[in-house]
Amino acid sequence: MNDEGADADALAALDASVAQGRVQLEAMQSMAGGAACRHRWLVEHFGQRYEPLARDSGAGNTTGNTNGCGACDVCLQEVRMANDSTTVARKLLSAVVRTGQRYGAAG
Repeated sequence: MNDEGADADALAALDASVAQGRVQLEAMQSMAGGAACRHRWLVEHFGQRYEPLARDSGAGNTTGNTNGCGACDVCLQEVRMANDSTTVARKLLSAVVRTGQRYGAAG
């Protein structure tokens, strides 16, 4: 294979990786911004079937959410809507820069 073909293959692989990253980011944004049970979302995200325990949908569940785990922030109704998440996002990005991007998954 010539250099031009190898470059095209590398570019195609990079494009596929970026597209997959976008899909994952959108899924995470959906979970973070959604009002569904976080436990259920995570279980289903990783390809498993969510089956609530009997205690989650029975008398022990005081949240009224019979489709949820009864223990996450959404099911316990502990979620607060932020007025403006720009400040939080800036602080997070600032922390990433200050740590030299040394933490998290290795690319």
